[in-house]
Amino acid sequence: MKTWLLRLIKTQTTVSWIIYLLIFLFFLSLSKLISSEDRVNHSQLITWYLLISFSFLGICITRKNLSKNLIVSIAILSQLICFFYLPNLSTDYYRFLWDGELLNSGINPYDFTPNEYALNAPGMSDYMKSLHQGMGRLSASNYSCYPTINQLYFYLSTIATDTISSSVFVMRSLIFLTQLIGGWACLKILELLNKNPEKVLYLFLNPLLVIECSANLHFEGVMLSFILLSIYFMMKTKTFLANSFFALAIHIKLIPLLIYGCFLKLMSLKNVFRSALTLIATTALLFIPLVSQENISNFFQSLQLYFSTFEFNSFIILPLSEFVYLLGLLLGDNWIIPIFGERAMYWNPVTFLSPLFGLIILIICIRLFSKQKKWNWDSFFETSVLLFLTYYLLSATVHPWYLIIPLGLSIFSNNIIPLVWSVTILMSYGLYDESGSFQKMVIWTVQYLPIILLLKYRDKLESFFKVVKGRLL
Repeated sequence: MKTWLLRLIKTQTTVSWIIYLLIFLFFLSLSKLISSEDRVNHSQLITWYLLISFSFLGICITRKNLSKNLIVSIAILSQLICFFYLPNLSTDYYRFLWDGELLNSGINPYDFTPNEYALNAPGMSDYMKSLHQGMGRLSASNYSCYPTINQLYFYLSTIATDTISSSVFVMRSLIFLTQLIGGWACLKILELLNKNPEKVLYLFLNPLLVIECSANLHFEGVMLSFILLSIYFMMKTKTFLANSFFALAIHIKLIPLLIYGCFLKLMSLKNVFRSALTLIATTALLFIPLVSQENISNFFQSLQLYFSTFEFNSFIILPLSEFVYLLGLLLGDNWIIPIFGERAMYWNPVTFLSPLFGLIILIICIRLFSKQKKWNWDSFFETSVLLFLTYYLLSATVHPWYLIIPLGLSIFSNNIIPLVWSVTILMSYGLYDESGSFQKMVIWTVQYLPIILLLKYRDKLESFFKVVKGRLL
């Protein structure tokens, strides 16, 4: 019986049917995830996300039985299917369109918060009112913190449209086209590194990238594309182009600065100063169109909130906050006063811990740079992935789409942690509702426990990771 079953599984026909089933499950799960209207329906989200992750990994494992044309078709179709739906797991796109509409009206989005603008513009159109209402109170009460190139995408998305659906279609098209260019750069890098070029297809088939970038319109995929273009031109020793594209990545979000030191380690001393100067000059020039002496404080004021106020899905602060809350229940609300004084009642753990985390990240950066004596592109990718993982494990705010950059860079290394985290991090959508302490800690445990185990045993299981990584990607 067992022999007959084994033979059946090994037949080509059966393998083909399994592959087609996996592809069907992938697209079914994707359509359910991007069409759901309730991002706090945690059980539904987790069910479909586990199913799409299972089918994605299954397609990766059976990739040798797929033609390249079929794999490319699946990857592109997974992006295109998102065009039929509005973003449903994030409301950030309302703010993106708001900033774009302001720019098209000749108004600098750094000058006013949406609430300030709405207060002084009583004749706002219904379209602008819907954007103001849709972005949520938190975004509406703060200045824009999106750099210039990000603002350019917002502007182009709204330049010839006057409805949310049409603007979303244009923005999604721009993101899709940029990610196609990023896919080309990724393919070229893999060829230069003599790695399997098929890996690029599985990066762009990863559910996290499809859902968060193509469906929910987050710009980490665009930022990753600019980083990959920068790496490609750096590998081709075209330093000016490399630094120019790196500056574009910085003007999507500032986070790429974290790994610029890894670039410099690959250069001679003479080229270090030239490259750094080029990057500083290009980055500064890109700020000129929108940033002025009057509004630069507004930009950094919003940026500072991520380091002093906001907290979401933090590896350290979330369980610490829940522990303090539990002590309050056991010992009374004022238990902390005899120990730390009355001011401690008003402490924000993010404000207190962020400078400490920043110092720890700096120390880790120095240690990683000094530990690696011989620098090449393998050490560049390995160190870059570790830096991003360290940064996000010590961050106060970790949204799912933040992992796109370490996930993208990890396909050039042997580090499987970003791939595993990309599967577990969607658990964090359960934190968007008013979760109780027990539910929060269950979500935290399921998400972070695999990461802790991988970090602890990674050195001992390095050969195992190489086998798994090669099999999956």
